[in-house]
Amino acid sequence: MKDTKHKWLITYDDSDYIKDLFSFANIQPWDLTYGMRNVNKESNQLGKELFISNYSLKEGVVKQYDFFPYAKSMVNIAQQ
Repeated sequence: MKDTKHKWLITYDDSDYIKDLFSFANIQPWDLTYGMRNVNKESNQLGKELFISNYSLKEGVVKQYDFFPYAKSMVNIAQQ
């Protein structure tokens, strides 16, 4: 991968081993929420990933979206 002329982007779980293995590349850490059960804060599964590429990854380009902004209000209704 180090010598390829094609652009590539991969993701891995954050670890020192992976950082060392891809030390020649551009690495951007990313905190994210895993899974399909993420309907409230208690069910969130948090993770740390690495975006690794052979081209520049600009700061702030990667953004995680909240697809369930209404989940908190749904939980409050259910608790009433």
